[in-house]
Amino acid sequence: MRIATIAVVIPLIFLLAACGGASQVKVAAQIIGATSRERTLVRSILERMAPSPVTRVRFRSLQHDFFPYEPHRRMDVWQDGNSVRSNWEETVFAYSYALLARERHIPIGYVSLDIGNGRLDEWLANKPRTPIDDSRLHAFESKLRDAANAAHASIDFRELRPGTVALEATVTAKRPAALLKYHFKPFHDLLTHPPKGLFSFLFSVDDPSGQVALATGAGWTSIRPDLEPCVSFLTNSPVRSSGTPARCPA
Repeated sequence: MRIATIAVVIPLIFLLAACGGASQVKVAAQIIGATSRERTLVRSILERMAPSPVTRVRFRSLQHDFFPYEPHRRMDVWQDGNSVRSNWEETVFAYSYALLARERHIPIGYVSLDIGNGRLDEWLANKPRTPIDDSRLHAFESKLRDAANAAHASIDFRELRPGTVALEATVTAKRPAALLKYHFKPFHDLLTHPPKGLFSFLFSVDDPSGQVALATGAGWTSIRPDLEPCVSFLTNSPVRSSGTPARCPA
């Protein structure tokens, strides 16, 4: 459980799997200690995710690291950002790399991120190996669009296809408090039941100025403190921010 200075952060993990197309944007991230195969795969993933907050990727072979793992090949990742979105993109990059590297017999035993460490066997054990197809992905997007229309809000999608398929959905509402209090359940149901084959899902609610009211994905959830009482799964949470108003401003 993590608490940010402006948001409550709650574990809510949605890591799943798939594949896709490429971007021609130049990769700016520094890649250190990589073999030619590792470098090629890192660049391929980052090109398809561009622009990406990942700034540095370092590979090391450590037989006596603090954490035991095999093969003895470790990847450390750094990013430029401190938001749910940047954390999500860093996670999508790192675990897409791990999944694809294992499929291609490129050794990788451990991943370290700015936001924490992960043993790959635990992270990848239940992840689907078959990518979501476009029809299932677009059907899921259609359900999200229906929920947004019912809430009198707009919704935009960003599909990441770095060799897996990840989806970002951003709902823009004139009154985020009202959406979270009265119209959030259909979104929550879709969040907790993503389609098979989707590698990761980021969902956010923004106001018309672009300020994030709520964002959740890859183990992180943040919500604007004044809106915490508007979301039922936070109402009785023991980790609500101190000083949070007792009533939703909807």
